[in-house]
Amino acid sequence: MSAAEALIAHGHPAVEPVLPQILEWTQDGNWPVALVFAPFLATIGAGLAPHARRILHGDDDVWKYFLLQDVVAQSV
Repeated sequence: MSAAEALIAHGHPAVEPVLPQILEWTQDGNWPVALVFAPFLATIGAGLAPHARRILHGDDDVWKYFLLQDVVAQSV
């Protein structure tokens, strides 16, 4: 089991303190670890909103794109 898989095995809300760091690993959806974290993040729902809001108010358009495509769109 990878370190990423071991971390998400704890589930939410246990990983709440490190959600900002987990989200950093999804800045580029082409990164292998993003493929592990994005589906997990999509399951969190409203608890992810404050963290997503911070990204969406930022200047990193690539990160916004992958957040919306790989996390938000998959959470429906």
